[in-house]
Amino acid sequence: MQQENKLPTDTKPTEEEQFEMRPWVKYAAIGLGLSVLLAVEFATYRVGYGRGYGDAIGSGEVKEKVNAIAVENLHHFMQVSSMSDTQLNEMVADYQKKLAWIREPAVRDEAEWLLVSTMAERGRVKAALPLAKQLFKRVGMTEAWARRAALVARHAAAVGLRDEALAYYRGAAARFKTAGVVASRVAMYAEMVELLASAAGEKEAVMLSHLQQEMEDLGVPGQEVRSHVLAYLGNICRAKGQNDQAFQYFEQALQGVDISKSPSVASAAVCYGIALLEKGEVELAERFLRDGVSRLGESPNDAAFLVVALRDLARLEQSRGKQDKALALLYRAEGAADGRINEKSPFWLCLFDQRGWVHFSRGDYESALADFSQAVAQQSRDELLVQPLEGAGRSCIALGKADEALAHLNRCVQLRREKMSHDITALGRVNLLLGQACDMAGDAAAAVAAYAQAVEQLPEPTPENDDKMYAMMGRAYALSQLKQWTDAAAVWSRIIELSSNDKSRLHEAKDQLERCRRHGAHSPADEEKEDEDSSEPVSEH
Repeated sequence: MQQENKLPTDTKPTEEEQFEMRPWVKYAAIGLGLSVLLAVEFATYRVGYGRGYGDAIGSGEVKEKVNAIAVENLHHFMQVSSMSDTQLNEMVADYQKKLAWIREPAVRDEAEWLLVSTMAERGRVKAALPLAKQLFKRVGMTEAWARRAALVARHAAAVGLRDEALAYYRGAAARFKTAGVVASRVAMYAEMVELLASAAGEKEAVMLSHLQQEMEDLGVPGQEVRSHVLAYLGNICRAKGQNDQAFQYFEQALQGVDISKSPSVASAAVCYGIALLEKGEVELAERFLRDGVSRLGESPNDAAFLVVALRDLARLEQSRGKQDKALALLYRAEGAADGRINEKSPFWLCLFDQRGWVHFSRGDYESALADFSQAVAQQSRDELLVQPLEGAGRSCIALGKADEALAHLNRCVQLRREKMSHDITALGRVNLLLGQACDMAGDAAAAVAAYAQAVEQLPEPTPENDDKMYAMMGRAYALSQLKQWTDAAAVWSRIIELSSNDKSRLHEAKDQLERCRRHGAHSPADEEKEDEDSSEPVSEH
């Protein structure tokens, strides 16, 4: 029988089979090896880092390097004040990147403020405002930043950025309110009022009214500023002819205020006095004006009110015939305004013009001409120049300066025709003066033309005003100089008709009429002989 082949059930593994591990044993071994390696690496890193960091810090090397970098950056930034405008503009335009090295918020705020303040001090406020806007939006409502906002406002006002200045003044006032600094808040409103009053119009009146409402919670500390606001509102109303409303504002401004204890309210008293003077209440007006003048200080804000009050008091003295007192007041006004009122202000033209007429009325024509010339040199609005030009022309005629008189009067006539043609009588008066200046210069033909204009423009003669009569006589004499006897005789005949009550003038007119008739009947040779025997006077007025 054939024997079956069977696999052995308990045979021993070969040598190769004995060396091969099972899978889980293999992976466990690999994991253990990696763990040991990582532990060794970590221990090495910790020991090296700890010792290296400690050595670096202990030696001061890292600290020195960090400080060196910070100092270098800071030193570079602190040179902002010495940068050129171009460099400064570049810094402001890219300030986010330029200041990126500053991590501390408070330091960053100070760095940005340095940029803003430097730009503002150089008059480049407009370029600095975008950065300033972001900066003030971010910082807190503190007293320190309120003062900085006020500084930005002043710089903006100085370069004519009124709306921007007002916005920063308001921001400063709000910060002072939060900080509880009442006096500084009142000061901000005072500066806003002065800024608005410098160009008081309809828009400014609305803004002043709003300021008045904002200050209601200030109580007694804000009373003086509110009085200023009310005084300015009264002046605006007075300029528009709203006198009743103006008086109400002035009375409210002084209500409950003792001027002796609150000198700054004296400006309201001056405004009230000016309004009373215009109303014709001279005695009361003078009392307010003198009281205001005695209490106004020397600050630039007071100067505007002081000089106006002095000029009005000078007018009162002029009306009383006290020219010396009027001059003293006007010279005092000049001293008070010097350095406090802008040299381009129309005030100077008006002051010199007024003082020139006082000198003229005293017969001091040289001083009058000097003042009128200063007024003209102000180069103010054309309509303001006509009066000092006329005064300068009159002074030159009185001093015998024909050429200068012609220059002033020709310009005066031109401006009156262009700017004030509605005032025909005033134009006629200047043409009369121009005719006299032409006579003085020996230009009879020009004199005839000027006198003819004056005769046409001036009203009929009256006992109070006989300018037209002087213009007719001047024209008649000038026609005689031109040997236009027929025309001259016609003018003299008209003068005789109008001179029945003036015996001296009637006698002169009859003599001149007879002379014209004789010359008109004689030959040219006879006229020359008669001219050698007589001289013809030049009319002066």
